[in-house]
Amino acid sequence: MFKADLHIHTIYSLDSVIEPSLLIKASKKVGLKAIAITEHDTIEGAIKILRDYRDPDLIIIPGVEFTLWEGHLIGLNIMKMPPKRLGLSELIEFIHGEGGIAVIAHPFDIIRGFKKIEENIRHVDAVEVANASDLRLKKNMEKAMKLCEENDRGYTAGSDAHVIEALGQTYLYCDEELENIDDIIEYVLKRRFKIHAGKTPLHSRLKKYLKRF
Repeated sequence: MFKADLHIHTIYSLDSVIEPSLLIKASKKVGLKAIAITEHDTIEGAIKILRDYRDPDLIIIPGVEFTLWEGHLIGLNIMKMPPKRLGLSELIEFIHGEGGIAVIAHPFDIIRGFKKIEENIRHVDAVEVANASDLRLKKNMEKAMKLCEENDRGYTAGSDAHVIEALGQTYLYCDEELENIDDIIEYVLKRRFKIHAGKTPLHSRLKKYLKRF
């Protein structure tokens, strides 16, 4: 089985305690074949891992989770930041110009939901339909999947891990052995992945906060 967790943070995100040096080994231990490094508003974590911890048995997708007025937008498969802060439409154009795809993160989360999603979904490539930190995971997953199907958008899923124990709680999977980032993106856009949707345990959520103090 090919498993991919497309939403992960390391210490390059201020609210994460995952050390880059531990991420690759931990990801392989839980059976992941691909991971996306999606730090908050910086590409530095992805660059660090690709430079210093690359592993031939794990596909690493560089990305960023951008903070916008509307909510959080993930740029997958990009290697640099825009030269200045951009609005939604300009940011999507930038992501596409870098060869990446634009993904709305945790669209129906009670705290971190995406504003005007029915209008904005037309402009993105995919939606994160399952996020392990979403308190209403199953209910929101159903809503997001329906929205993707109605608007012919792709979908992703991920743990949104900020502590090692959360890695792989939610992931995409398929029976085929995908070989590279392009294969993964194709499966995302064509909605060919299946989804394992698990919630981050409460003790892992608490550990995230306790380690920061």
